[in-house]
Amino acid sequence: MESITKRLPLLAFVLAAFAAVAFTSPSEELTEMYGFDGTDWYLIEGEQGVDYLCDSDTQPGCLYDAVEGNPVDPTIDRKFVNITLDPIEDPRD
Repeated sequence: MESITKRLPLLAFVLAAFAAVAFTSPSEELTEMYGFDGTDWYLIEGEQGVDYLCDSDTQPGCLYDAVEGNPVDPTIDRKFVNITLDPIEDPRD
C-alpha cells in the first residue's frame, strides 16, 4: 500500500497530461489563403511553386487570410507572384 501512495503524484501527473491532450481541440488551419499581385486577388489552393511564388520584397506578406485581410505570416517580407491562377471576382462588384 505504501508504494501506491508514493506513486500518487506521478499517477496524477500522467492523468493530467492525458486529459490535457485528450480534451484539447486541434488548432484550425487556414483552409483558404489569398494572394495579391497589386491589381487582382487570387485564391490559393495549391502548393507553393506550382501556382504562385513568394519572391523576396519589402511587402508585409505574400499570402493573406482574406481578400484585403491580414498577412498570414507578416514577419517575412515577400511579394506574391502569380504563375497560373485566375483572379477571383471582386467582392465589391
